[in-house]
Amino acid sequence: TPRLAVRSLDQSKAMVLAGTENAEQPFFSPDGLWIGFFAGQQLKKISIQGGAAVALCAVGGAPRGASWGDDGYIVANLDNRRLSRVPAAGGTPEIIGNPEEHGERTWRFPQLLAGGSLVLFTATAANIGMGFDDASIEVLSLKTGKVKIIQRGGYYGRYLPSGHLVY
Repeated sequence: TPRLAVRSLDQSKAMVLAGTENAEQPFFSPDGLWIGFFAGQQLKKISIQGGAAVALCAVGGAPRGASWGDDGYIVANLDNRRLSRVPAAGGTPEIIGNPEEHGERTWRFPQLLAGGSLVLFTATAANIGMGFDDASIEVLSLKTGKVKIIQRGGYYGRYLPSGHLVY
């Protein structure tokens, strides 16, 4: 059974975090003190010091990535289609992006940018089936709701502090 483990760089052994059985797609809080993850049809978090995992919200389908912002919210794909915003303390998800409104099938693998006002993500068009050769890397403005294509023909884009986009 897969579980999360953490290891300080100055230690040789990792500590397995109890309560993280079947954890998938882990991601860190901005301060590095928490790990968010999906398990058991829920979005959860756990302290890097251990302790009990905390359920944040239910997941409706196969989740596809999450990113924790400085503003106390997590942006996640909770249903294999849309992007939602969930309080990091737990609560009801709010849909922030509907791919259907833009002629696309799914928005996944989000990464919050620029102080949490922009979300980088992978988009697939409704007509490409399950392939990602024709996917696009796009950005959603949380302030305006506008979407901009950054790169056609790429997926799982990540913005680096150096100013580069890798995919």
